[in-house]
Amino acid sequence: MYTIFADGQIIHSPALDRPTALVFGAKLTQQANMADSFVFTIYPNNPAAATIHKLTTIIEVYQDDSLLFRGRPIQSKEGWNKETTYTCEGGF
Repeated sequence: MYTIFADGQIIHSPALDRPTALVFGAKLTQQANMADSFVFTIYPNNPAAATIHKLTTIIEVYQDDSLLFRGRPIQSKEGWNKETTYTCEGGF
């Protein structure tokens, strides 16, 4: 089970009973000798959607208690339904 945080605030957790606290299309890419990347889509009804800002917000992805990704959004794209897709870069 994955939990995703933006500056310490939960933006995705299947354990919560709030269907709005979800992101969609999440994809984590980890490769040797390259920076990790994480792409996700968030809808405006997510309570934390307005708090995510390019280059400043810290995104963290956990599986159970293990940190899988820590990085920042470097690109965003808004869709037809006001959803925003973020591309994040992590460390090596």
